[in-house]
Amino acid sequence: MRYLLRCAGISFAFAVGSCASHVIWSPEDLVDVNQGVLVTKGTKIEAEDGSFAILPDVPFKPPIRGNGPFIYSDGKYEERLLSDKFIRTNVARARVRVTAPGLAKPLYGKLYLARMPSNSRIKATGPASRSYQLEIPEHYVEAAKGGKVSVVFEKVDLVLDGKNLVGVSWALWLSDLPFPE
Repeated sequence: MRYLLRCAGISFAFAVGSCASHVIWSPEDLVDVNQGVLVTKGTKIEAEDGSFAILPDVPFKPPIRGNGPFIYSDGKYEERLLSDKFIRTNVARARVRVTAPGLAKPLYGKLYLARMPSNSRIKATGPASRSYQLEIPEHYVEAAKGGKVSVVFEKVDLVLDGKNLVGVSWALWLSDLPFPE
């Protein structure tokens, strides 16, 4: 197996290179990230159902709680996150509308906010493990036009059995067309 599988519930298995390793996560092994901030001026992320809004430069408490971070050993984060199968998955993602400068109408989006692993085998470290810093650069907004999908995300440092890995702490998929149900 060339890449790591994302956590989908209490346990998951993954491999680094050709050396297989298994990590079992119970709910107690994942800790919440309790704060975040949207740092892109003039943007707004709003739940389609109206349950929350994330405004620029206003600290927020995460309105959704995902599973653990997405982890890939091959470093192809954007390629993997943009796969059709991955985009169609709705596990622990909020359907949102994203307002950005220069847009006639908000983009459609799916927002994922990971909980961070913290057990004896794998631990998230660094600033991204403690706070989400949501940033939506203009080129990701532009790339989401014409029926295309773009994804913006933040990486988080992980340590598994003393080895350094990188995961995705949050991801926001964007498109000018609605995502499939």
